[in-house]
Amino acid sequence: MYDYQNTDGSFPETGPPLLQQNSDTYHMWTMIGTYNYMLYTNDASFVSRNWAKYRKAMEFIHGKVYSSGLLNQTSIRDWARWQTGFNNTEANVILYHTLTSSAKLAMWRNNTSDRSRPGHNEPQTSRQLSTSIASTTNTAHSATTLRPQPSTHKMRTAWPSSSAS
Repeated sequence: MYDYQNTDGSFPETGPPLLQQNSDTYHMWTMIGTYNYMLYTNDASFVSRNWAKYRKAMEFIHGKVYSSGLLNQTSIRDWARWQTGFNNTEANVILYHTLTSSAKLAMWRNNTSDRSRPGHNEPQTSRQLSTSIASTTNTAHSATTLRPQPSTHKMRTAWPSSSAS
């Protein structure tokens, strides 16, 4: 996907031969996939080789984040739902995961002092997303009256042993 990244930093929704464009969620899944690839392969050279492009991808998606910390989903090719866009829950949950995995990649690369590092606004996004999900009148949900139930599930985090240079 990095070989097909657009000049604005966005990734195509799909790879060749389709190379469909304009999906915020698939863009973020490519970023999360970079973290997962590193997590399971410890291929530091891949991350290093693509780090500038990864940061460009973060700049692209971060440019769609409101001052509230929530993503304004503007792409038209996000999932197969009739109601996409604005600050919907699905895209913001993926944004949160993108930010947390990006912060882990930045820490692995020793970029912890860089204020513009990926994931630097993760706590604000987390708070806003939690508030938005808990609200009964917010616009992050669909037009139904269905609302998520509280969860006590804790996400497990792990990182490969640091044997790569």
